[in-house]
This record gives sequence, C-alpha cells and structure tokens, in this order.
Amino acid sequence: MPRWTKIALTLLGLSFYVACSDVKFDAKPSSDCKDFNNNFGEGTCEVNPSGYQKFDYSVRMGDVDILFVTDNSGSMFKDQQEMATKFPGFLDSIRGIDYQLAIITTDISASRDNPADEANGNGALWDGKFIEFPNGHKVLKNSNDVNSIHESNIDHFADTIQRPESATCDNSDFRNCPSSDERGIYAANMALDRSENQSFFRNTGHLAIVILSDEDERSTGGEHIGNVKGPALEPYDLPSTLVEKAATQLGQTKTMSVHSIIIQPGDSSCKKSQDDQGNEWVLGQYGDKYHELSNPSTSLIEMGKVGRSSGGSVLMKGTDGSICSGNYTQELGDISDFIKETPLQLPCSPVNGSLMITTTPKITGLTYDLDQNNRVIFSERVVGTNVNLKFECSRTE
Repeated sequence: MPRWTKIALTLLGLSFYVACSDVKFDAKPSSDCKDFNNNFGEGTCEVNPSGYQKFDYSVRMGDVDILFVTDNSGSMFKDQQEMATKFPGFLDSIRGIDYQLAIITTDISASRDNPADEANGNGALWDGKFIEFPNGHKVLKNSNDVNSIHESNIDHFADTIQRPESATCDNSDFRNCPSSDERGIYAANMALDRSENQSFFRNTGHLAIVILSDEDERSTGGEHIGNVKGPALEPYDLPSTLVEKAATQLGQTKTMSVHSIIIQPGDSSCKKSQDDQGNEWVLGQYGDKYHELSNPSTSLIEMGKVGRSSGGSVLMKGTDGSICSGNYTQELGDISDFIKETPLQLPCSPVNGSLMITTTPKITGLTYDLDQNNRVIFSERVVGTNVNLKFECSRTE
C-alpha cells in the first residue's frame, strides 16, 4: 500500500530562498507548459521568476469517456442482451457525471479472410469505428442531466449493444457471421487513431474502456491451447501498445482504466458453459490479455508513463467481471463505483507545500491524499464539483 501524506484543504504557505546573485532564470514556458495551455487555456501554466512551473486551472470532477468494445462474433448475442438489460441501472448510477459513451466491435479488417460484407456492415462495424446509435449520433452524452435525454440514452444503448449481426450469426448456425478473430485491444488502438474519434477522447477526466468478450485477443491470446491455435499477436494486439498509445496521445491529466467482462482466467466452470453452446466451432477462452489490462503489472503501469512528464502513469487498475454472470448488475456496478471514485491526476509532482485546492460549491471538511503517482484522492466523492488547483512544479527541461 502506498504511504500517503494527509493534507488538509487549508491555505499552505510556501517560501523560497533565493540567493543574491546574477543568476537569471529562463521564464519561457517549457513544451509541457505550452501543451498544458493548449488544453486548459492560455495562462494556466506559466514559469515564475524562480524557474518553477506555476499551474492554476480548474476541472469538473467525474468527467468520463466510456468506450464499450463488444465482441460481435457468434455466441455473443445472449451476453449483449444481458448488457442491455442491466444498462439502465448503470446509467442511473452515473447521472450527474459529464459522460460520453461510444461503442465499437472487436472486428478488424486486417484479420485474414475478412472482406467488407453484410456481416460487418460493409466495413462500417470494424477498425475502431464508432457505431451509429438510433438517434443518428455516434456518441451518447448528457452533460446537463436532462431526464428525457437520459431515458433516450438508455434506449439507444440497449438497441445498439445488441448486435443484429451477432443474432444473424447465431440464427444461421454460424454461417453468416462477422470475423471470429476477436481483437478488442487492436480495435481500441484503432479507435484512438481515428481522426473522426478525437473529440470523444477529451484532454481531461478519465477514459474507461469496457471489453465484453467470451474469448481472448485473437481467440487464444496468441497461444496454442489444446487443439486450438490462435493467430499470432501483432503490435496493435498487445496491451503495452494500448497503454503507451494512451500515454502519448491523451492529455497529461487524463487517466485510463480497462474493465473486462470475460471468462476470467482459471474459471473452468464458466469456460465449460461457453464451450457447451451446441457448436463445435464456438469455444470460450480465458480472457488473459484483457485481464492483464484490467489488472496491470508494475511494468505495464510504468509503460503508461511514456511520453509524460513527472505526473504519473496513464493506466489505473480497472475491474474484472464474469461473462457467465446471470446478469451484469454486479459488473456494471463495480465499473460505476470506479468511475465515481476516480482520483484527479496532476501533470507533475508539486513542490512540497505548494498545492492548494478549492471546490465550488465549497465542501466543508473535505480532505485529500496525494499518492506516489501524483493523484489527488478525496476523502469523499466530489462528482460534479468544480475543483480549482494551484501548485508549482520543478521545470522538466
């Protein structure tokens, strides 16, 4: 467990001793400071006469971009139905949060023998492309918490997460199907790359990726399992690629977590139930690679610092759920709780004593911890609260 220093939300003074000399500091903003001003507004990061980077900016707590990655291959329609059925409770639980929500599939055009055809919407449902909802939009949002929009979002999600191509596949005895080469990580990487998706990945807040699949990346995670030999993993199939891409492409205060609803590694009972679906070509597989992203190792977390300053890793530990649950109430509830309790990432390590935080509206008695990754963890939920941060950091260049 990290050892945190408890800090009360009171005014803390910081004094500096500057020796009498002819030393002059370069007051030009660093590249990190310039990037920060581009994201938060001119003047939110400046270099003071002592050579420290001075930050003064505000964020709204709880902002989250939620990307659902759904396996749309054969045998998945029942699981998609469960997701749709329990989604209203999930969306109810994050009301008041400024959320954005999009859906992609695990289908990738680079998979072998996977031409654009009716099963993949003639290419509209692959390569990290956001799926269009019934309202004609590809992103659901409700920043002002309007009840009619909330209810519509529930219906639009339910209609869209249940993939007609998955139902057609099941009903055709698995003859008319999207690709069985599930590549959820590859698809998420492509979603980050696509220019038309960029407004979805905001510079602030949190990115939560939810993967729903009864197999692993490329079915077996690139491994030879029994008599099943999955294709080899390519760079975009690797968890490390997704983490490094998120670290370099997302804003300095952005964090990311992956939440997997899968056959959990070692759950032989769940795997057997997925295998016993009446078709010898449809077998469940442990979701090892997806589990690796939801429960990252120290080395994977370290990869999330690539391209960042001293703020910390983009990657946080997510949650694991079982695709064999009778319903996904617990799984979606865990994700909801995670989103509401997500800490606030700072872009760098504050000079001792310089961090000052105020909230609007003011929350009396609120305290916070600053962990080893320069993340502010509040003593109570502050979802929907505007938080102003002022602090100084040593210049990084």
